[in-house]
Amino acid sequence: MIHTQETKNRIKQSVLNAQTPEVRLKKSLSHRGEKSYNWKNGRTDLKHQLRTGFRYRQWRSDVFTRDEFTCMWCGDKSGGNLEADHIFQMKDILDKYKIITLEQADLCPELWNINNGRTLCEPCHIKRHK
Repeated sequence: MIHTQETKNRIKQSVLNAQTPEVRLKKSLSHRGEKSYNWKNGRTDLKHQLRTGFRYRQWRSDVFTRDEFTCMWCGDKSGGNLEADHIFQMKDILDKYKIITLEQADLCPELWNINNGRTLCEPCHIKRHK
């Protein structure tokens, strides 16, 4: 279907009028919390909480700095797509110390020890976990 320029302008204006900040906020609020398709009774996976928290980002940055932003397996120094790898895996540490809350994780020194981390490029990190 071919629309005239006048019709295109009217369609554009109706879309703009329908997307006011108030309408966008109302739509956003209608899909939050229990109304979200991804709702899990208010629970977020502990590993996800840890990996998105400040303490993990600080640990990751310290590992990169210590390793001079260089992959410890292949020596890649490009700086792109670097990942911090727990030598003794995070899930194993959580299981070993029976950690189930963020508070317990914050108190576990082994989880945040930079000697238990190394810098790997993305391809080496993928190889490590296969």
